Parts: sequence; C-alpha cells; structure tokens
Amino acid sequence: PGAGLKVSFADEKARLTDAWQVLLSNYPAYDNAVNATVARNSPKINEFDDVSSQTTRITKQLYNAIREMPEQDRRIVIGRLISDVAVENTVEKGMALRQLISSGMMTPDVQAYDLTREKAQRLADMAMNAVNEFIWEIDINRQLASNTASTILRVQAVRDSVSTALSPGDVGPTGGVDVFNGEVQQRSVTSSGSGSGSNSNETPGGPDPASPAGSFNGEPGNR
Repeated sequence: PGAGLKVSFADEKARLTDAWQVLLSNYPAYDNAVNATVARNSPKINEFDDVSSQTTRITKQLYNAIREMPEQDRRIVIGRLISDVAVENTVEKGMALRQLISSGMMTPDVQAYDLTREKAQRLADMAMNAVNEFIWEIDINRQLASNTASTILRVQAVRDSVSTALSPGDVGPTGGVDVFNGEVQQRSVTSSGSGSGSNSNETPGGPDPASPAGSFNGEPGNR
C-alpha cells in the first residue's frame, strides 16, 4: 500500500536486466567475442522483444552499435535503455489497468447499483493517480540528475578556461571555481604586497578592491 507503481517498475527493471544479460551472453560485444565470426552474429528481430517497449524498439543496427562501444560506455547506454523501457512498460501496464476498470464500469451489473458504480470509479481514479504520480516522480528524478550532470560539466568548463588562460610561466594562485547553491562561481584571485611596495591594481589613497567591505587597505574602517 502506498507504493504505487514503484514495485512494478522495480520488477520490470530486474526483468530487463536479466534479458539484456542473456542477449549479451548469446551475442557478445565485439571486444569480448571469441572470434570475429561469433561477434558478427546478430540476434533475430524477435529476440529484441524482451528488451523493447512499444515506444523504444531495440533494432539490430542499435544493438550492433552498442556492441562496438567501449565497455564503460556500453554499460551506461544499456542502463539508460533499461530505465527508459521499464518506465514505458510500467506506464503502459498502469494505463491498461485503468482502461480495464473503465470498461468494467460500463457493464449493466455495475451501472445498476450506485455502490458498485462509485467503487469502480474510485478504482479507476486510483489507477490514474498512480500513473500520474509515477510519471511525476520519474520526471523529477531525471531533472535532478540532469542538473547535477550539467553543474559538473560547467565546473569542468570553467576550470578548463582558467587553466587555458594561464601561461606556462605563471606562478601563484589560479583562483579556481566554487559551486554555491547550484551555481558555478569563479573564485577571486587576491595578492598582497610587502614592505613599502604597492599593488599595481590598487588606487592610491583608495580602498583595496580585494579588501572586505568596510575596510581600508586591510584595516577596519570607520563608518
């Protein structure tokens, strides 16, 4: 109770994982094949039924493309396909259940009594709500995963640009980047002088731009 379609989704993912393992054992990836002849054998069309949905169909061309990928990339792609197909099959089962209930509501035996008619309507609504909640949760999880991946890529892009901007002879802090509240921010680079020397970026008689607000040349200001 309260699990909605999660249990069905988990069972579907487990089934698809087993089906992919069987498929890969019978038709291994090119880098794992005993010989080129075995590697070039492709599954028959009906052998893809167990790993496909009505929307996402695994074809020979797609399967052979996956076989050519490096092992790490292949695992990621297959995992994503398993997840997509599991979602589609789970939603399809939920919609089929709702359609079955709705069809049953139209029978004379159900329509003849208010109690049976109301109960059937509640069951149909529960089935539809379960589908909607499942789709909403999947969408939220995918958005969060996408946001995390995007943040990581933005951090790496900024780091690469900072590294590229520095010449081989540069010495000193490189600044770097921070992630704050999901936003990529470049860390400021500060430098300090010693003795009577002055920083070329400072304005004589004015506040040091790198000093905190309310300070003047590193000393607390009177405000």
